[in-house]
Amino acid sequence: MCIVNANRTNNKLLIYLAYLRPILTYASTVWACTAKCHLNKLEVLENKTIRMITNACWYQRNIDLRQALKIPSLKEFIQKIAEKFFEKIPNIDNTTLKKIPYYDGSLLINKKRPRSILFK
Repeated sequence: MCIVNANRTNNKLLIYLAYLRPILTYASTVWACTAKCHLNKLEVLENKTIRMITNACWYQRNIDLRQALKIPSLKEFIQKIAEKFFEKIPNIDNTTLKKIPYYDGSLLINKKRPRSILFK
């Protein structure tokens, strides 16, 4: 009986990671510096999905569920995608992209620019 439930959980998790998470994070390197209230809505959706996958009780913490499933939070996942994206930009041969000036995302003046999500 436990093996069947473990397989179901793994299948549900695989469906979430393969289909739903890419939809949630589409173009996230651009919009991830949006207001926290908008990102919180996505986190709530993710937490509800993880709770449905695991059939968790109300008293189980979301952080513990993510650690048990070995998946990062949505914010961590978006930051990882952004790091990969911004590392690849200097290696692209597009002349238009090379004309775009570099900016430091850690400066307060650039806090609403896409690269600033790496410094949160």
